[in-house]
Amino acid sequence: MRNIALRITLCILPLALTPLWAFLISDGYLNFGGGEKDLLLLIPWLIWSVIYMIIFVVSWIKKLSIKKGLTHSAGSSTVILVLIWLVMFAWSFIS
Repeated sequence: MRNIALRITLCILPLALTPLWAFLISDGYLNFGGGEKDLLLLIPWLIWSVIYMIIFVVSWIKKLSIKKGLTHSAGSSTVILVLIWLVMFAWSFIS
């Protein structure tokens, strides 16, 4: 039972931290120099968190260990987000 609770916590944690990040940025506790535009930094975080959660659930279904599931989901979601950024970057030069 403890293993299941730990997996659920690790699966949802990045997505659950999104409102905290939004609060800290909007109240000025975190300042990245962009004013209210700093909230736009939450979009890549939110996309990464959703991809992380999906891959973590797939790793859980495949019965990978917690350590392998964490590394696989964090690494894969980072690579996918970088690929999305590169495609958008290349698209800006094409059009």
